[in-house]
Amino acid sequence: QWSRLYALAARQHGVFNVRQAECLGVSERCVRRRVARGDFLRIHPNVVQVAGSAPSPFRAFHAVRLWLGPRVAISYLSAADILRLDRDRSLDSSDVHVWVPPGVAGGRSGSVHVHRSGWLPDHHRCLVDGIPVTSAARTIVDLAGILAPEPLESAAESARRMGIMTLSELERVMDDLGPRAGNQTLRRYVEASRGNSALQSRLELKTALLLRKMKSGVDWKRQWPIATQSARLYRVDFADEVSMVVIECDGFRWHGNRLQWKLDRARLAAIETRGWRVVTVNWADVVERPDETATRIRIAVRSNAA
Repeated sequence: QWSRLYALAARQHGVFNVRQAECLGVSERCVRRRVARGDFLRIHPNVVQVAGSAPSPFRAFHAVRLWLGPRVAISYLSAADILRLDRDRSLDSSDVHVWVPPGVAGGRSGSVHVHRSGWLPDHHRCLVDGIPVTSAARTIVDLAGILAPEPLESAAESARRMGIMTLSELERVMDDLGPRAGNQTLRRYVEASRGNSALQSRLELKTALLLRKMKSGVDWKRQWPIATQSARLYRVDFADEVSMVVIECDGFRWHGNRLQWKLDRARLAAIETRGWRVVTVNWADVVERPDETATRIRIAVRSNAA
């Protein structure tokens, strides 16, 4: 029975609970003896880890599930980490955040933060590596109550970019849950993003926020396709069809290597031959000189539309 128990623990990132041990013929008393001897490490009530088991980033999440049962779901910042969403790393993520339904016993244990508010229908959850997690849309709605608008939008855009959330799914979850902290911020984000592709980088997000803040009345399109004289189709970061102005998020740091940087220069030259005016912006332009950059963009729009 011990070999079967160790095999089970290996499949569960090195952890198991007492009930599983008993089902395999190992009594709780035997488990306690091995805990006292140092073979096992107790991490939650009735949940232990095999000492010396291989490190795993998912171990803490599996341990919480084994402690609180299958009806729970990893949520908030922990769900964002499992789903690989972009988020504000200045916030402490050492706690495991978990949504627990009514009637499930269990309080705080170590670094586990229990959330009991609201409800969690099936379409608000998903499975990642066998771990029940709040869906990307539900996670974004939960995070809206604790994140500032920019990091919240960054997380939402990363979910869209990976194809694990759509704007309609986000709206559905907001409608399901009703009035909540951060909903107004999310509604503004949905309206600003409707009909646009997901942003591809933090620099693009910073640029999109700057364009929104300018309130110039220009309908900037993201990832807009432009055909060149050679019939090649290029996509640009932001484009206004009326003034034929393109904004490209630029810089060696964002393109990865010098060859790609040279190819991008050739691409922009081909776009300019079609009558488009290209305004390139880098991180310093958008973050350190936003007013100057906004002026550059306004001048380009006015002069090219004339």
